[in-house]
Amino acid sequence: MWLKSASDEALLAVMLHGAFGQLNPGQKKYGVMPAMAWLGDQELAAAASHVRREFSGSPRDMDAAFVALMRQRFASRQRPWSPKELLTSFPPTRSPNLTLSP
Repeated sequence: MWLKSASDEALLAVMLHGAFGQLNPGQKKYGVMPAMAWLGDQELAAAASHVRREFSGSPRDMDAAFVALMRQRFASRQRPWSPKELLTSFPPTRSPNLTLSP
């Protein structure tokens, strides 16, 4: 599962700007995940923390200051992330053999 190998930066990049395409080869293909940039930094940190706990087993909480930093880092982005962009921009941190479908 893509989420288990994704860095905090990659998770927030997707939450802020959305994504499209198949991230987990062999699994159900989804359309577009909408961006959640309309949430405030504290709300996005809470949502990201929940996602991490429930879907990747990480007990770590995200913090609003980190969300603000990532929001600033990707401020100029105007479109959702493709699987190829995610893999190139955020190489997997926990599963080096992960491949993403186009």
